[in-house]
Amino acid sequence: MSDRKGRNANEKNGQWRGDKAGYNALHGYIRRHKPKPLACELCGKITTVLDLSYVEHSRTATYTRNPDDYKYICRGCHMRSDGRLDRFHSSEEQTRLAKGYWAKVRAGAKDKAKAVSKTKIKRKRGRPRKDR
Repeated sequence: MSDRKGRNANEKNGQWRGDKAGYNALHGYIRRHKPKPLACELCGKITTVLDLSYVEHSRTATYTRNPDDYKYICRGCHMRSDGRLDRFHSSEEQTRLAKGYWAKVRAGAKDKAKAVSKTKIKRKRGRPRKDR
């Protein structure tokens, strides 16, 4: 019985694209070849959820198959390194401001509704209105 494992793996495969592989293929390759640590490689936080991040993180960076170019980092460090944490906080602030605005609008609408309902109650309890 021949050992087939590895016969058509990596560079031996006809579909092999090397460093020209896509984002998901490269990240999958790195996950298989770089062991996942117990703690974030930037801040040292011990967590079970670690993201794989490319060290040279810029929009023009080309992803490689070198495991040393990647780090396992926690969600907070990943969002900080991407700049998403600042955008998240600014959008959260915008949401809070919008909620405050709409709360004031709703409160104003409720006050108007209360004023209208009070006049209706007064009309019902008071003497009947004369037809014009």
